[in-house]
Amino acid sequence: MVGLFLFSLVGSFLLERVIRDKSPNQLQVVTTDDPELDTAIQTAQTSLKTFEKKLSTPRDRRFAVKVRFTDALHQAEMMWVDHLSVKGTNWKGSLSDSPKLITNLKKGSEVAFPQDQIVDWIIVNKNGTHEGAYTDEVLEHEKAAG
Repeated sequence: MVGLFLFSLVGSFLLERVIRDKSPNQLQVVTTDDPELDTAIQTAQTSLKTFEKKLSTPRDRRFAVKVRFTDALHQAEMMWVDHLSVKGTNWKGSLSDSPKLITNLKKGSEVAFPQDQIVDWIIVNKNGTHEGAYTDEVLEHEKAAG
């Protein structure tokens, strides 16, 4: 059985600055057997220590991680979380997207999650440039390809 994930491409002001041509809460459904997306998630996860190190010295940068949330029906939705704090492999933050599938959360909800639920990260610099957002790059490419 092929599972489906629902991705939010844009959630907060933080990401709207990076992906200017997308409307808020635009969603894209993807299958779990997408090799390019799997590679993007792997890249984000293997570079998470670099993100975490930069998070400890913010210097006019904004930080967010994309987290995979699931509900009792095993539906998955990946959403951006900002205002982060980290203790070991336990993370906390504020949900910056408006969920469409996960009905027990809402934009602004305080959420706690283990590190293994993180599928992407982004750092937005004061000048508007960014690092990370690997899954968004893949999703943008796939959407453009139609």
